[in-house]
Amino acid sequence: MQVKWEDFEDLEITDVDPRDYPDFCDAFLDAGHNVVEDRAATEEELTALEKAYPEKINEMAYNSLI
Repeated sequence: MQVKWEDFEDLEITDVDPRDYPDFCDAFLDAGHNVVEDRAATEEELTALEKAYPEKINEMAYNSLI
């Protein structure tokens, strides 16, 4: 599944463990909104976003701690 980061908003990250800095390997997207189709993001879409944009997931995890 191909996804574009800009097609989603209100993404929520969970399981951020500060002891896991800087990897945050347990953090994952828990929810979001698909703006293209105006609906909640599916689990498959969230997983695809995690795989396609690991640097953004890491940044979100870090920002959730500051």
